[in-house]
Amino acid sequence: MGKKNPDNKKYYAFFLKKRNNVFVTITDIRGKVITSQSAGSCKITTKKKKKSWDTLKAVAVSASKIARLKNIRYIYKFFMTSTYMKNCRIIFQSFKESGLLILQNIIIRSRPHALPMRKKKLKRL
Repeated sequence: MGKKNPDNKKYYAFFLKKRNNVFVTITDIRGKVITSQSAGSCKITTKKKKKSWDTLKAVAVSASKIARLKNIRYIYKFFMTSTYMKNCRIIFQSFKESGLLILQNIIIRSRPHALPMRKKKLKRL
């Protein structure tokens, strides 16, 4: 049996990693942002530090603390891209340490060129 959500309130978490920054956002089911944390909001400024694993943990801990202050105990769905599985393990661990449990994670696959719109370009010979 899987984990159950005793509160019927559903919250979603989104993880996004850009080239020079890391974002963790927690929203409710309607899309209203509960908390949004990035490396800049955690006072991490240099590009090298923004790419490190310690930064990722600091951003996740900061987001989970704010969520716990608002009496959120369960994240219903966690959205992530398929290329950042190792980074998401750090987020899962830091959420768990602060008392925030993730019930389901969803992997978003990248699609080339907005798949329904047009086909992928052919390579030149």
